[in-house]
Amino acid sequence: MESYTIRYVENDGDTVCPRCGKCTVPHCGLGLFSDEDEEPICRRCGAECAPAMIALLDLAFTAERVGKSCHRLLTPPMESLLDLAHAAEKYSHSKAAQRGARL
Repeated sequence: MESYTIRYVENDGDTVCPRCGKCTVPHCGLGLFSDEDEEPICRRCGAECAPAMIALLDLAFTAERVGKSCHRLLTPPMESLLDLAHAAEKYSHSKAAQRGARL
């Protein structure tokens, strides 16, 4: 079974997904990596081979977005809290499905 990690992507240059060979959108930030490859895996391929890791990345991106937009507020707006709850629920369901698949 292949293992995956979440690492920080430092470069802004074009990268090619090692799974499908398609060019991915350049970005800095977190990305999903196979332990065998040095290039990040695209979102579509990651959703097929590591859905729990993609859900965790979505949760991290949502938390970062909410944190940046609401850092001066005492409490975040309800929409932001619902976004966080939705991302956390998706992650929780993906982990439960992954555990069910192993049994």
